[in-house]
Amino acid sequence: MKNIKITGNEGENTISVQEVNAVGENQFNFWRNSSGNTINIGSNFYCNNLKVVFKGNNNNLIVGENVKLTGHILIVGSNRTVKIGNNTTAQGVYILSRDENVTIGESCMFSREIEIRSTDVHKIYDLTTNERVNPAREIVIGNNIWVAARVIISKGSVIPNGCVIGASSFVNKPFTEENVIIAGTPAKVVKRNIRWER
Repeated sequence: MKNIKITGNEGENTISVQEVNAVGENQFNFWRNSSGNTINIGSNFYCNNLKVVFKGNNNNLIVGENVKLTGHILIVGSNRTVKIGNNTTAQGVYILSRDENVTIGESCMFSREIEIRSTDVHKIYDLTTNERVNPAREIVIGNNIWVAARVIISKGSVIPNGCVIGASSFVNKPFTEENVIIAGTPAKVVKRNIRWER
C-alpha cells in the first residue's frame, strides 16, 4: 500500500484495503505482540496523516466505501470493533476504543480537533464499596451526523440520525431524538426538527 507504513507484527494480523489514496504520513501499527486483528477498508478510501494503532488481540477496524479520514484511531484490549460507515469524512478526529466498541454511521461529517473516547482510561473507585464508578461504555453515532470542531464525545454517548453537534460541546450521555441540534457542556438538545447539508 503506497504511502501507508505498516509496523509491528504484520504477519499475525490481516489487512484488506482497496483503492487507497494516501497523502502525507500514514501508519498502521500492531503494537508488540498484538495478533488476530483485522483492518477491512472499502473502495475509494482517502487518508491524510492517519495513524491506526492496535494494542491487543482479535480487534476489528471496519471502514466503508468512499470514506475520507485524517486523525488517529487507537484500539486497546481484545475483541473490540471500530466501525465507520460509507461516505463518512473526518478532518481531524481521535478515536479511542478501549474496552468498548465505537460505531459511526454513514454520511457523517467530522470537523477538526474532535475526540471520541469509549473510556476515561484511568479508573476511579468508590472508597466505600471499592467498585469502579467510571467503566468504559460503548459509543454509537448514527447516520448523517455533523460534528463541529473541538467536540468531545465521551463513553456511553448515543447520537441519533440527522443530528448536529455544536462546536466545543461535551457529549456524555445517550440522546434519543433524531434531527436535533445538540450543544453545550454538558451537551443538551437546543433545537428540534432540523436538517443539514454539506
